[in-house]
Amino acid sequence: MATNGRARVLVVDDEANLLASVARVLRNSQFDVRTCERPREALDLLAHDVRYAVVVSDLRMQEMDGVTLLRQARTISPDTVRVLLTGQLDLAHAIGAVNQGEIFRFLTKPCPPVVLTGTLTAAAEQYRLITSERILLEQTLQGCIRALVDMLALVAPAALGRAVRVQRAVTDVARACGLQDAWKSEMAALLSQLGSVILPPETLARLLRGDDLTDDEIAMVRRTPATLEQVLCNIPRLEPVLEILRELDPLPNQTPSRETIPWGARAIRIAIDLDVLETQGHPLARAVEVLRKRTGRYDTEIVEVFAQVYKVQRCERVLDLALDQLKPGMTLINDVHNRSGILLVARGCAVTPSLIEPLKNLTLGAALPKPVRVAVPMLEELPALV
Repeated sequence: MATNGRARVLVVDDEANLLASVARVLRNSQFDVRTCERPREALDLLAHDVRYAVVVSDLRMQEMDGVTLLRQARTISPDTVRVLLTGQLDLAHAIGAVNQGEIFRFLTKPCPPVVLTGTLTAAAEQYRLITSERILLEQTLQGCIRALVDMLALVAPAALGRAVRVQRAVTDVARACGLQDAWKSEMAALLSQLGSVILPPETLARLLRGDDLTDDEIAMVRRTPATLEQVLCNIPRLEPVLEILRELDPLPNQTPSRETIPWGARAIRIAIDLDVLETQGHPLARAVEVLRKRTGRYDTEIVEVFAQVYKVQRCERVLDLALDQLKPGMTLINDVHNRSGILLVARGCAVTPSLIEPLKNLTLGAALPKPVRVAVPMLEELPALV
């Protein structure tokens, strides 16, 4: 993170004199420097302060050694580049830390100012490259995925509804598990239903309800992963998501759980089967019990996390609102149909500006027979109902 064009640097050492010396060397430099004598305080700064481009830590400190500090810093702030400061006698230890892939570079004490500034310049550039690539990746993927999801909304709104509900569940469970790189599983969850665009509407409806399928329908469903791969294979940097989707059986309750299957595929399978049971009218607590009894079908640890997550539901108020009262941040509780019974938007979808406007246009022809039922987070201001 840069402040006024200067890269933010955190220097950690329990010797106040050394910190003062570093501060003098870097004064009026291209770096915005903060010093810290206690490693635990430094970790707290990395977790709660503005993002740091570089963290420099001494190796030998009483409260915590520098390798441990930088390893924990990597978990807290993965993009922050890590530099180790060490004495000559600790050289072998420092080299081992670098070889473990935890540390960008190490410096030996006493460190000449030109070496210190040169190393920090290289580290700040490394941080810039890491964050720039991540931002580009996120923007490229998000744009492509948004286009695909919009297509799914037009062709199969019920399938989109399931994808959104599954993604929300996987996101909550990944957060509860403290999963690194959770975006891969979340994106795979959102894309998990895209292959269903090749299915006839009647087959798709039965699949989403968990009804028995004919042999011909099962064969069609089995072909959906190949369709999904054809659509996604040309999107840059999506390979980690495809690895998850390749291990995801398109038919509910079919494939036993294996540890070799990626975490995301195991979690998405559970989320889909829970959604099928909920669609069939099972309360969530009952649906979890059904999954527990299907021995060998699921990762039991992830099932238990789902159970715990569902116990701590977000505090929401359920309201029936007219279309002109909808606000972004609300979530549809029920499917929205027109007077002809055609599904317009599936339950679980978030209310967004791009969703509100088309729905409002439907009121011109009185296409919606009744208000829309939504969940409103209690922390948000409720709309006026008069």
